[in-house]
Amino acid sequence: MSDTSHRAASLTARELASWLPGAFSADTDTLPELNTLVSRSRDLTRNHGIASGAIQTLVDNVVGTGLRLVSCPDYKALGKNKEWADEWSHQVESLWRGFSESMDCDAARSLNFAGLTVQVFRSGLINGESIVIPLWLPERGGAFNTVIQLVESDRLSNPGGRPDDKNLRGGIEIDDYGAPIAYWIRKSHP
Repeated sequence: MSDTSHRAASLTARELASWLPGAFSADTDTLPELNTLVSRSRDLTRNHGIASGAIQTLVDNVVGTGLRLVSCPDYKALGKNKEWADEWSHQVESLWRGFSESMDCDAARSLNFAGLTVQVFRSGLINGESIVIPLWLPERGGAFNTVIQLVESDRLSNPGGRPDDKNLRGGIEIDDYGAPIAYWIRKSHP
């Protein structure tokens, strides 16, 4: 007979009796060891075929060749007709292809949108997070002024090495309700 309603909560079962993890917040559980966790994850991905293959399989199956826009406006709600919707969809999809297939969508001008998507997804799998900043850069003179900047998540950190507190955790400043109000990003990799 079990000493608890759930076997997993037992304090007397031989295999569980010494397993007494603390009950802390996600930030308290993760942030102090985040650098070690991320470093080990990166090492596994670089140096172990099974880990590398698992990541690549997920990237291939989730991202594939990239996202494709299929524009279907609710033309009735907009007070328009089907012909208008078809023309609008064609124009928007054409503009999207022009943006997403060009390396001009990347602030660094090194990847197209599919490449950026792969990097973001891969970073999320390996590092646990990824940072994407939309920028408006009209001075570049491209066909589109909106560009995407990827930022290494290691650069997200408390300013001046300040410790985490009630309103600042892991480089994210939050209000009293937990909503983010600022992200503190270092100018270079630590």
